[in-house]
Amino acid sequence: FGGMGTVSGTLLGVIIIAVLSNALTIMQVPQTWHQVFIGAILIASMASTVLSEKNALKRERSTHAA
Repeated sequence: FGGMGTVSGTLLGVIIIAVLSNALTIMQVPQTWHQVFIGAILIASMASTVLSEKNALKRERSTHAA
């Protein structure tokens, strides 16, 4: 399971997670919920990537079929 990534994308992901974690700390959310929220963000990110790749493949196939 390998993927394609960029340094800028990785930095953006790290910044988003750090800001989210900091905000949750400021709001005094328990540490367990920090992990839940960060996990949900990671899952949503992965799902959006998979869906966009599937849509790109569908568009590519329909372009070649026409």
